[in-house]
Amino acid sequence: MAYTGFILSFAWTGLVAWLLIKKYNPQAVLLFTGMLMLLMAELLGYATPPMSESSGSGFIDLFKRIEES
Repeated sequence: MAYTGFILSFAWTGLVAWLLIKKYNPQAVLLFTGMLMLLMAELLGYATPPMSESSGSGFIDLFKRIEES
């Protein structure tokens, strides 16, 4: 189980590289894959940066986490 996050992070990095090589919008690719990686870290139980205050919605908390960092 410890290697799951490691393997998935390499898969996401490969996907991002492929999308950027294919000339997809870099801002959108990096934003959405970054949010998916944060969500993946939460689901796998990895430590994520603490938030000052939770909104109560996990979806909105993803955006708050990006804003605070």
